[in-house]
Amino acid sequence: MAAAPAQAAVGTICVGAVPAGTVCNDNRATIQAAIAVATAGDTIRPAPGAAHTDGPYVLPTGVSLRGFGAGTGAGATKLSLPAGAQTYVTVTGPATVADVRVEMTTGNGATGIAATNATVDNVVVFGPGATNSNGLQAQGSQVHDATVNVTGGSGNTGIRSLGGNLLYADSTWNGGAVGFRLVSGTDFVSRVTVNLAQTAVSVEGGTLNIDDAVIDLGATGQTGVEARPTGGATTATVNANHLTVVGGAGGSRGVAADANGAGTLEANVTLTNSIVWGPTTSLVRLAGVGHTANFTVTRSDYQTTSATAPTDGGGNVINVDPAFIDTAGGDYHLRGTSPVVDKAAGSPASLDRDSKGRSFDGDEDGTPVPDMGAYELRDVTAPTTTFVEGPSGPTKDKTPVFRFRSQAGATFECQIDTGAWQKCASPVTTTPLSEGAHRFSVRATDAALNTEAVPPVRNFTVDTKSPNVSITKRPPKRFFKQRVKFKFAANEAGVTFQCKLDKRPWQKCTSPFRLNVQRGWHTFQVRATDAAKNVDPKPATYRFKRIVRHR
Repeated sequence: MAAAPAQAAVGTICVGAVPAGTVCNDNRATIQAAIAVATAGDTIRPAPGAAHTDGPYVLPTGVSLRGFGAGTGAGATKLSLPAGAQTYVTVTGPATVADVRVEMTTGNGATGIAATNATVDNVVVFGPGATNSNGLQAQGSQVHDATVNVTGGSGNTGIRSLGGNLLYADSTWNGGAVGFRLVSGTDFVSRVTVNLAQTAVSVEGGTLNIDDAVIDLGATGQTGVEARPTGGATTATVNANHLTVVGGAGGSRGVAADANGAGTLEANVTLTNSIVWGPTTSLVRLAGVGHTANFTVTRSDYQTTSATAPTDGGGNVINVDPAFIDTAGGDYHLRGTSPVVDKAAGSPASLDRDSKGRSFDGDEDGTPVPDMGAYELRDVTAPTTTFVEGPSGPTKDKTPVFRFRSQAGATFECQIDTGAWQKCASPVTTTPLSEGAHRFSVRATDAALNTEAVPPVRNFTVDTKSPNVSITKRPPKRFFKQRVKFKFAANEAGVTFQCKLDKRPWQKCTSPFRLNVQRGWHTFQVRATDAAKNVDPKPATYRFKRIVRHR
């Protein structure tokens, strides 16, 4: 009897009300119904919106699961299962799990996603109530843009690796007990952040190659990165490059080669181009009787070591503050004044935690050299501030307003006269100022904390006193001539004058001032305006009469 032909691949199997425009070769009511008809090469596309709850989902070999988003809104595809010791999604490649959010409810010993020889991309695994569980377990897989947060319960591991994985870029792992755990094999981890874990990165067996990563222990974590063979493994190795390890509770360890335990154990650590700043002991090398702990540190900035110090590979910067932009706020980029800029070694073509190149010449010596730590400084140019509004010279305003601008994202500090620099933002209205000379200065600081070295200055003089005019020469009270002349002067320099005869309008004038008058009584007035625009409130006035000459 001839064998039955293998089922042909369907293509894209949609589940539920998928967004308009989605190409579907088949439609099923549930993910389980789609799994029942799927074969290698097919892709199941669950609809966004209400959570899918008919799991756990064991995808046939070669079948992919691709949702419509991993966020929290209505556009996300959510998988939420009842409590239990189960694996929510099992994928075996070549296949992909992407664009889904796995919500692990209360349970013990569960796993969010288990990937073997597969690709995991743009997923969120959230386990607020899981205990002794794994957010993601991977073997022989590629994991990109994975956010794992399983900190709600005890004993959880963010990523559990069985080796052979490439885990990289745009990923953040929060694990509770362990953020990332390598059990065996060889892994490559690059451009990730691990935090909110008692042990952020634990290599229990095999070899971990990790670079351009941030390990943040926060206020409670105990160990940043450790090579510590356990669980039957005899050798554990960490090759770390461009790490930033920060935080830690009392008694915490930054990076450790720990060969304590039963059997003949070997722990190996090489730490290069890294920053370890915050843990109680930065670097730890421990080896029990008959065990081996090898630890070499090169071109790194750290604070303290254990009694058995690691081997110094040269180029280290010891106990020098790396000058992070905002430690309290969790921003571990380097300031423009950081002492670890251009102090690392390696190729400027490599990528940092932001997935950007390390070709920036931070110390401006003409040669780009990578910086220590996970981030490459890219800006050592101080911003420039420009005044838009504000007095320069005399002003009658005791509380003048200054407007200014600089590059986007800059913050400002302002100074009045010789007072202290204070934080400010445009526009600034000064406090009431005394009569006389003053100066207002403002300086900008950019996101890399480069501060303007030569701040712009506005020099001005507060003058609220009005000028006073005196008529120094005038015609007689009565006279016969048609043409008359006046001379006048003010009690301060730099004023301008306006003159007025009778009910005529004010007009600009200078001393001496000549004018023709008709016969009869006349009133002449003159007033001054100073450079601060103060106007004489009481013009100088002279009344006179041109009379008829009798023959």
